[in-house]
Amino acid sequence: MRNEWFYEQEPSSRFVIQEHLRQALWRMGLGMAWVEVERETPPYRAVVYWYDRRWTLEWEPAKYVRLSMPEDLPDVLRVMELMLGFRPLARYRQAGQMIWEWWRRRTEREARWQELSQQEGLEELERLYPTLAAAG
Repeated sequence: MRNEWFYEQEPSSRFVIQEHLRQALWRMGLGMAWVEVERETPPYRAVVYWYDRRWTLEWEPAKYVRLSMPEDLPDVLRVMELMLGFRPLARYRQAGQMIWEWWRRRTEREARWQELSQQEGLEELERLYPTLAAAG
C-alpha cells in the first residue's frame, strides 16, 4: 500500500495533509485517530490523537519519519512499520519522550546513526535496523 502522506510531496494545505495521514492511519487499523497538522511544509509536523493517547510525527517525504510519544504504544509502532514498509533505524529517549526514527535511504540511515551515536542528551539509544555489514 502506498501512502501519499510519506511518499509524495503534499500541497501546502493543512486539510489535505491531515486527510491523507488520517485516512492512512484508519486504513491500517487506528480508527478514531485524529490529526492536527502543525507545519504544512517539509519537514511536516503533525500531532495525532487516538483515544486518550497523543503522539507527534515529523517527516520529509520519502526521506525520514520521526515519531515521538511519552510511552511505548505497540499498536502505533506496528502500524507505522506497515505503512512505511521498513523497520525503524533507532529508538531513544529524549526530554521525557520515546522517539523512533525511520530513514529510507541506506546512506542517509548510516549518516543519521552516526549523528545519533555522538549526540548528547539521548538516553537508551538502541539501533533497530541492522548495519550494512550485518544486513549482508
